Amino acid sequence: MKCDDYSDKEYERFRTLLSREKLNRIDKYRYVEDYRRSLLADVLARQMLSETVNIDASELDIRVDECGKPYAANASGYYFSVTHSGEYVACAVGDEPCGIDIEEVVDIELDIAKRFFSASEYNSLAEKTDDSWIPVFFEIWTIKEAYTKLVGLGLSMELNSFEVLKRNGKYSISNKENQEYHVTVKNLGTQYKLAIVCMNAEIEFETAETLF
Repeated sequence: MKCDDYSDKEYERFRTLLSREKLNRIDKYRYVEDYRRSLLADVLARQMLSETVNIDASELDIRVDECGKPYAANASGYYFSVTHSGEYVACAVGDEPCGIDIEEVVDIELDIAKRFFSASEYNSLAEKTDDSWIPVFFEIWTIKEAYTKLVGLGLSMELNSFEVLKRNGKYSISNKENQEYHVTVKNLGTQYKLAIVCMNAEIEFETAETLF
């Protein structure tokens, strides 16, 4: 969903759903765009979790673990992941670990891939002509970020410690554990890439039209 879809009055109403700890944290943001993205991500997660586990959104006890992964302490057996970039906020919820990431497609230098990707991932981009590698870069990047959220290590995990592969038009993840993951990649408009990674079953992608 888009941050601009909601008025200042609605954002004030959304604040009533958040914990004091979360409010204290987001109130420190310097820019209103960052504040709104963080606020909306929390509210979206609460709505989706509330609809899944039948607990009132304001009563969900959302915390973060030592690695920064969010979880609902009073919704055992359910998992969620949130992401935001630019004008969009997104959330994935399921009964198994999941990760989600969204990125705005912008002009970048190929050296970024050389720094963070595996050699084979970098080479697959370098052999493309013109700038056709850029949207593919962001597909790989969002998958990698979503995967690190799934395993719960976030930024502490090296992005080149595992590989994103594409065969017959479908992405997969190769790692030391040989665990199979389901990968979904979506375009949001023409400027954003979104990826969802989960363990055993593909998560259905839906767009939330309204919040509460």
